[in-house]
Amino acid sequence: MALEKLDPTGVHEPQGYSHAVIATGTRTVYTAGQVGVDAGGRLVGDGDLQAQSAQAFANLRTGLEAAGATLADVAHLRIYVVGMTPDSLGPVVGGALEAVGADFPVTAATMIGVASLIEAGALIEVEAVAVID
Repeated sequence: MALEKLDPTGVHEPQGYSHAVIATGTRTVYTAGQVGVDAGGRLVGDGDLQAQSAQAFANLRTGLEAAGATLADVAHLRIYVVGMTPDSLGPVVGGALEAVGADFPVTAATMIGVASLIEAGALIEVEAVAVID
């Protein structure tokens, strides 16, 4: 499997993501959206975006690993944030780094502000597409 990350000339330099990714592999893993719910089914960090981000990214890593993938195999990452503002980026990234550290996927990514999520009280949902083999 190989991911070729592209940041073409003529487009601004990205910070923490790539503008495009070419993925070569034979198996694709699509994760369901992961929220800040622990293994016991409890929402963590009531009202705390960073705590929920950490749990959501930990859940994402666990799901990828169960499918035989790692965060390094992620070709695309999509992050939904309830009531997103420019100040939301810090807690989202802070939580992700707390959970996965240097394994944070610097890949094609989109962060989207939403009004609400299906899980009551959830502030963030993270999904990924990974390519393996």
